[in-house]
Amino acid sequence: MAKNIIIGVLAVAIAAMGIVVYKTETRYIASQKALEEMHDHSFQALDSAVRDLALTLAKCMVADGQDYLAMAFSQAASQASTAQEMLARLPISHAASTQTFGYLSKTEDFSSAMLRKVLDGDEITAEDRESAKALEKTARTLNDSLSLFKDEMQEMPDGFKWLDHNVGYLAGAEESAFTKQLTAVDESLEGFPPMVYDGALSEHLKDAAASGISGAAMSKDQAQRLVNGVDGAEITFLGERDSAIPAYCFQAGDGKSTRTFYFSKQGGHLISSSSSDVPTKTVISIEQAREKAVEFLKKAGLPEMSPTSYECYDNIAMFCFCSFEGGVKAFTDAVKVQVSLEDGKIIGFESSGFYMNNRRRAPQSAAISEAEAISMLASGIDITEISMALVPSKGMKESLCYELSGKIGDESFAIYVDAMTGKQRQINRINASDSSLLYE
Repeated sequence: MAKNIIIGVLAVAIAAMGIVVYKTETRYIASQKALEEMHDHSFQALDSAVRDLALTLAKCMVADGQDYLAMAFSQAASQASTAQEMLARLPISHAASTQTFGYLSKTEDFSSAMLRKVLDGDEITAEDRESAKALEKTARTLNDSLSLFKDEMQEMPDGFKWLDHNVGYLAGAEESAFTKQLTAVDESLEGFPPMVYDGALSEHLKDAAASGISGAAMSKDQAQRLVNGVDGAEITFLGERDSAIPAYCFQAGDGKSTRTFYFSKQGGHLISSSSSDVPTKTVISIEQAREKAVEFLKKAGLPEMSPTSYECYDNIAMFCFCSFEGGVKAFTDAVKVQVSLEDGKIIGFESSGFYMNNRRRAPQSAAISEAEAISMLASGIDITEISMALVPSKGMKESLCYELSGKIGDESFAIYVDAMTGKQRQINRINASDSSLLYE
């Protein structure tokens, strides 16, 4: 009797274990499928953005008329920004995409500078059009490579699986076909011709000093001690980055995921970090994620920052901040923090904008009053908040502006009126989760 009871209990236990294993396996398969679909979507969006970018830049080479040029350069800036975002979502190593990211960043910066030029009534010169031509040629090269790889993906007998080809994160992993393809394209961009224009990434500013960097020179070993990687992680030195902010690069991996860190050679400031973790669901709220971002900024040793916008995608919240001193925001002192909405981990950080531009600024007094600034706006805008901000302007300078936040019907806007001249410098349309530039 007792023997039968024991056998029965064991049978029930085994059956229960089987159910648990089945449910666990089912959840695992579902999460893997979700990741595959997310990576597929990101790749398709990247391919589409680069293809559209090549066509738009071709229009910029020959377009005439202020309205058409403004539309074309605005589209090019948006498409380059989208391409960067989609490329960042793919499971590839940072080493395979350094030049590609650099090209897309420069294209966005150049297009934004040309848009400002057009809106200020300045002429697009023959030199500007030559720069657009060089960018368009590179966009076509990148587009051809993505199209070739897309064809190869479709021809694979069992279909392409991103998670079967996920490399660059774990030491010793075999390179995927996509990583090899992108590495080849990346290497071809190293000889990209220099471009001079009124923008942050212009060649004439390449050797500009990072005004926010301070502290003593730091050795590689000293910088490595700053790495707070995954518990039990193996720290690997990846090399040095020779850029406007020279930095040491490290990777911390535990066999499941890795994090990459860039620390400045001077002062040991954390310039950027990224993680291979891919959130599969949303668990925490936006406010909880924001608190994690603010907490991380304090740990990174940054001063008081003001939140400017946020965006949510693929179970990730990306928060943008800028420095805030004397009641004035400085938008060029920019920092971005990416937070996993699954567990609140920091999976992305970028502070080069802050360290390149942060400095002691002389106090300024507005030449016009708040009431005069409001009078410059179209009627019908219900102003809900007024603050001060330094907004980037022509010649890599800054303009002290009134930041006028308000609504027209259900639409929310942030309008920036020059506190010296009364000129409208910029208008942002504020959505529920982000802000998108309409006018500059």
